[in-house]
Amino acid sequence: MAGEITPLDGWRNELSMSDPAALIDGVLIGNFAGRGESAAKLVVASLTESSYEPTIGGTRFGIKVSERFLPSDYEYADVMPQDDETTDTVDIAAQVLRDLIDARVSGSRRLYLDTYRTHYRGLLRRLKPGLRTSGPHLAAFEESFVYSLRSRDVPVRNPGQGYALVTHAPRSISGLRLSDTSKYDRGSRHDMVTSDGRLVRLDGKQDIFSPPKYWLPTDTGEIDFRGGSAPSLSTVHRLQARAIALRTARTER
Repeated sequence: MAGEITPLDGWRNELSMSDPAALIDGVLIGNFAGRGESAAKLVVASLTESSYEPTIGGTRFGIKVSERFLPSDYEYADVMPQDDETTDTVDIAAQVLRDLIDARVSGSRRLYLDTYRTHYRGLLRRLKPGLRTSGPHLAAFEESFVYSLRSRDVPVRNPGQGYALVTHAPRSISGLRLSDTSKYDRGSRHDMVTSDGRLVRLDGKQDIFSPPKYWLPTDTGEIDFRGGSAPSLSTVHRLQARAIALRTARTER
């Protein structure tokens, strides 16, 4: 019919009537705002993957990582503390790990924790705008960065405080991995309980002729997988079983 416009023609007409520069700039501003949110998630990871609680500019920063077990959790009575005061699974996990490492048993191999680089500063460098970034794009990043941190109960006054949190964060964390890769594993995720009792995620792989490799996610697109959480009592039970298995592996037939 005369005068009828197809969807394709309508799309082309709308695009031709828009300002291409404004469209591109709008996408760029959105990208920098997204990077600001990712940088905020990185700060949260640095505050939850260990017991890191710095004081910067007179303000004490920290995020409580905690989970209280219920008295009805008798299924995991073997890992529950003997006293009535310790009810936080983070504290329980840290204590179980210390006890299993320190226990001296004749014929049992020593248990050592693995240490992994955190890569906080490197990730932040890749997320932060460069020196030549235009004012509006820098503002989009910084506003998103600060807003996202405050919404996550990290009361920074300005972007500089957020950057400082990452700069002073631990460069490595140690813990016990709860699983292993298998041969020809091109990529998998593994739980690890840190020496502070936090549950974190590791990436792992094993090539055909190489030993297995494990690391904390280092790609800016994987920041959602970073951060520490409180282990459940079932995870603490897995931790106990894993540590005992490693200490007694030599005596298996």
